[in-house]
Amino acid sequence: MGGSAPFLRSERAVYDDADVVKYLVDLGVLSADRVVRSGVQVQWHARRNRNIRVELGDGSGFFVKHADPTSVLSRETVRSEGEFYRTHQASSSPLAGVLCDLIHFDETFPVLVLDLLSHHRTLRDIWLEEESERFPIAIFRTAGRTLGEFHARSDSWVPGLGSAVPPSFGWMSNIQRPNPGVLERISQGGLAVMEIVQSSPVIGSGLASLAEMWQSESVIHGDVRADNIMVAALGNVVDLRLVDWELWHLGDPAWDLAGLIEAATTSILTRGASMGDDARSWDGTGFSVAVIQATSRAIWHAYTEARGMSAESRREVTPRVVTYCAARIVQSTVELAAQTDVLPRGSTVLLQVAENVFADPQRAATEFFAIS
Repeated sequence: MGGSAPFLRSERAVYDDADVVKYLVDLGVLSADRVVRSGVQVQWHARRNRNIRVELGDGSGFFVKHADPTSVLSRETVRSEGEFYRTHQASSSPLAGVLCDLIHFDETFPVLVLDLLSHHRTLRDIWLEEESERFPIAIFRTAGRTLGEFHARSDSWVPGLGSAVPPSFGWMSNIQRPNPGVLERISQGGLAVMEIVQSSPVIGSGLASLAEMWQSESVIHGDVRADNIMVAALGNVVDLRLVDWELWHLGDPAWDLAGLIEAATTSILTRGASMGDDARSWDGTGFSVAVIQATSRAIWHAYTEARGMSAESRREVTPRVVTYCAARIVQSTVELAAQTDVLPRGSTVLLQVAENVFADPQRAATEFFAIS
């Protein structure tokens, strides 16, 4: 599907809605008549790349991701994700039914066009919008099963070992030894979190130990988090899709599993901290740690069963999952603080949890996550 002209005129610093619609019309995936009849709404979201949601009046549409022409990293990640979709889009792929449908991939610019998941919401949005304030444990269980099935099928895709420095850990250098560019851009909140992390020998040694325990066993997503899990209820069936495959690579599947457990843990602890004195009973069933345990167990059992792991395999992987989870908590805390001028409420709680887990992973697995 690649090989067409570059997406948008690279000499333009600002792109408008008409550019995106015209591009889709020129591709032949959207007709001008359909635009006129249905109407179109365009929403822009800038992260590492420029993400554009194009929704028609009938609810259908497209998700367009194109690279920032000024960023080498942006071009690399969009091109990587496009290649992944192009390779694994076939119905015979283990990811059939988990990926979005690929509409177009132009590797020259690059640009990626996917079918819009118009009826899906992110797992984070589902949690934030849950009126009953009950944590969506069942959805996390489904996500755990989906990850387990994916890893079970991808174990033999790419044989051999991965890189000496796992791509998943690139963010750590910006915390422990930030370069001048990072320090120039960092907010006061991000700086406060960085100072806490750097002042903790336990967190420092814990982060340093990750590369040594890394085991490259299968293709992994590399960035499992609540924002990258899209969910829709289709009748009695939960349709769950994994999105944002920019960081996929040969790596340790325990990293993906830890990302899912961390997403639940951080959400629960952050919610508890925001409720102050009511945090002990916000979920209606007891302490927030009980919800962490229930969710972690649900993810763990669904994942290990889907992957067909023996008791010995579960015992072997547990310390890695728990330690990676602590690292992901640190990563999420830094990201939460990155755009604020004050230390976000709950940051110290999250970092203390990460330090406790790093200090005694086995105890954390048993007493905090309840997955051993």
